[in-house]
Amino acid sequence: MRDEPCVRLEPENYVLLIATLAENGYFCSTSEPIAGAKDIGYGNGSGPMLFDELVAEMSEDVLEITSASARRLYNALANGFHNEEFSNKLEPIHSLAGIAPMNDEAGGNELIASRVAMEKSTGQCPRSGVKLRLIKLEKEQQKQLHNSLLELSTNRFEEFAVRHNNTRNKAQNDDYAAQQLNEFAKWLE
Repeated sequence: MRDEPCVRLEPENYVLLIATLAENGYFCSTSEPIAGAKDIGYGNGSGPMLFDELVAEMSEDVLEITSASARRLYNALANGFHNEEFSNKLEPIHSLAGIAPMNDEAGGNELIASRVAMEKSTGQCPRSGVKLRLIKLEKEQQKQLHNSLLELSTNRFEEFAVRHNNTRNKAQNDDYAAQQLNEFAKWLE
């Protein structure tokens, strides 16, 4: 369905699908395969590899999920893996509670469903050691992004200057915004 040209799955759709499968234990290594999963193109009918496939698919369309969706996934994993033999046991949390950050390295037989603070310079997860992949833009996409950000920053800086009765003239304001954005662009490279 997601391959259809007019279909765009929202983050909540993915969360609902993954959470439902998790709650019903389909990501456990001992679970029975989901009938028809392989028929619709998944290499695995159940278990951790099916989870990997679904999350990889989700990562192509979703950049972030809400905190409510994160709690939903956390609780679904806690409920779905409650009988599994992990060195840690996830306990479901209240639907309004936040997921506490945990930056300690996970043990070998630990279920990781954690909120972490990523290391900015390395992009490495402190719990799993996995490194985030960068989204590489083509040259034309980079140029378009840079130009759009330049225009946005100029407009926002002008609005800021007007609101705060900035005494600089318009040319100085435009130059300042452009200069700051160009420094940021150089840092990204």
